[in-house]
Amino acid sequence: MVVSRPILEIVHSQNTTSLKSTAFTSKFLKISGFTFRFNTAQEVVALGIALPAVCILVVSLRFFTRSLQKLRIGIDDWLILAGLVCIIGLGLNDEGALGYAFGYPTPKAPAGLNPSQQSSYIGPETELALKITFAFQPISVLALGFVKLSIIAFYRRLFVINHTMFFDILTKTVSGFVFLWTVVFIFLNIFQCGRRVTASWGANLELLELLEDILIRLVSPLRMDSSPQI
Repeated sequence: MVVSRPILEIVHSQNTTSLKSTAFTSKFLKISGFTFRFNTAQEVVALGIALPAVCILVVSLRFFTRSLQKLRIGIDDWLILAGLVCIIGLGLNDEGALGYAFGYPTPKAPAGLNPSQQSSYIGPETELALKITFAFQPISVLALGFVKLSIIAFYRRLFVINHTMFFDILTKTVSGFVFLWTVVFIFLNIFQCGRRVTASWGANLELLELLEDILIRLVSPLRMDSSPQI
């Protein structure tokens, strides 16, 4: 299993209770007897190039086949093309390794900070990694939505003869659910910290303030009015 070093080290620094069961080495992470290898910057760059390249090849062959068979370009083809654009975006996102965001050790906090400042410190490289991770989530959901809708449209292209068939109604219903799922999860990923979008890559202190606000909102309706009732 390949994991991202900066994100895991952030979690490790915040979760002090797991220090006894977690052992770090230069290349591996050991948790509860399992060993996970850290990914390197070269592997991240290779991943960001190889997967989009394979997808470009496959989609290109699809359109080439349509041209050879002199078939019209259908909605399933356009949807998979939109998914390819998202995949290319994810590949470009992975190139954050070139900016020292992925595949490198998490930089230590500058000297001279007190313990509170050290625990909430996030350097520019780590912030870049968190921003890339934040962007990765909604784009990946959008890519998955386009691919799912393309598959459904392809099946409709093959099997739907008239609009009174059960399969026609079924695929339309499933397409609606997939569309709603995609939209909902995109917004959930973007606003996972509520209106404080920047808290997704901000300092730990900002995340703590957000959690405090959430707890206050949850507890405040439960407060009892202590004024005497006449």
